[in-house]
Amino acid sequence: MILPSALAGQNQGITGYSIKVLSGDRFLFTPGDKAIYRIKLQGVQAPPVSSYLGQAAKRHLGMLVSGHLIEISNLHQGNDNTITGKVTYGGSDISLRMLKAGLAVETTAEIRSPSEVQQYKNAQKQARDRQLGIWKERIR
Repeated sequence: MILPSALAGQNQGITGYSIKVLSGDRFLFTPGDKAIYRIKLQGVQAPPVSSYLGQAAKRHLGMLVSGHLIEISNLHQGNDNTITGKVTYGGSDISLRMLKAGLAVETTAEIRSPSEVQQYKNAQKQARDRQLGIWKERIR
């Protein structure tokens, strides 16, 4: 899947629907024109879907994006033809919500905004301090 020129550089965002959640950080998306794109949440990595916590992350992402009109901005093509972008619903950053739930870890190398990087790091620290999700059984 190649990032179509119509989607390239869409910093203002494109709206559509999640049609299938694949894992805690990836889903299939359609902007309504019958095209289907594989999307990865920007700035986070969820546990492998084969693990218990990976299944919990997949369910949580499904609750956040399924059936909602979502917006994806800052789109860029990954090495595996997955489109990575900032996913929001109702102004809420979905990656940030996954971090706050303790169901993902921050991988902010692809984020350019220093304030957004700090938000992600703070959300992860709060989840770790509260021993949520993946942090429940890990040592602080």
